[in-house]
Amino acid sequence: MPYVSVATLPTANSSFPILQRAISACYGDAQLVIRVFETYLHLVETKVAKEFDNHKWRMHLWMWNTIIVGQLEANEAKASDLPDLSTSLPSYSESNLTSEIEEDFPNGDADSLHDPYVYRGLHMLSWQIMILESLRRKATEGVRATITRFIAGQIEAREEATALAEEDNEHGDEGGEEEEEDWQELEPGQMSDVDFEPAGQPLDASDYSTRVHSSSKTKCSICTDALDPDTREEDEAPMSLGCGHIFHFRCLSNLINGISQFSNLCPNCRVQICEPRARKAVNDDVSARVDAALLAEIAEDEGFDDMDVSDMGDDDEYRNIAWIPDQI
Repeated sequence: MPYVSVATLPTANSSFPILQRAISACYGDAQLVIRVFETYLHLVETKVAKEFDNHKWRMHLWMWNTIIVGQLEANEAKASDLPDLSTSLPSYSESNLTSEIEEDFPNGDADSLHDPYVYRGLHMLSWQIMILESLRRKATEGVRATITRFIAGQIEAREEATALAEEDNEHGDEGGEEEEEDWQELEPGQMSDVDFEPAGQPLDASDYSTRVHSSSKTKCSICTDALDPDTREEDEAPMSLGCGHIFHFRCLSNLINGISQFSNLCPNCRVQICEPRARKAVNDDVSARVDAALLAEIAEDEGFDDMDVSDMGDDDEYRNIAWIPDQI
């Protein structure tokens, strides 16, 4: 793919202020910049002179679509990148996008918004913005979510539907209309994520905070219960962070020992409290069942039918059971 200089991008055009801000947020991703530029060239090359005003609207909308989709897909749209993304790409709705685009093209055709391509572009853009906003909310809650998982779920659902349709065809079913209805009723595949649990020794909240004996603050921001500087209960003791925000000892302890990517940050101002606690992936039930089934099959093949393999899932000694007869 040819090198594309940032200087050749359409950001110098003063009639695209929103677009300038959006593209400037993409400079860290060379592939995304190239995609945006290629979209721009394609639209320019296919421009029809008599539809120039409408074309500008379409170009503006499709550039936005390319940028937002690219941001969602780039680097699997890691949740840790999304808070920064929210500052570079402000929250837009279909209505205020329409308003700002009108400001960009004050001399444009008044009927441009009724153009079917413009309408479709706005509709697609508003849908993508909703996805982006959903990911931002999940990021602030410390949930790892990516657009690629969503796409993978849809692909999985389509593959399952295709397999079911092929199976029905093999049995000579003549219910074409029913098959189509079943396809439409299929839901997208469930999005699965890796489960984690804390690893290593728990963190001591007193190492990162100071006991408060008097304060004008009356409530803990985490649990919203009252703060009592005179309490003798350690868990209820008000503790002040370096940033000045105060929480119960137990609330602060639960926070910094969590597995969320924001567990080591002050929930009020996002100042770092400590290094994040180590965590490890937890094997899910599916993996455990698969391991048990494989071990049972191996035991049967090797003549150990009476052997109980229910508790062998995590024992490396039994994972090599298939090779034992060869060693005797």
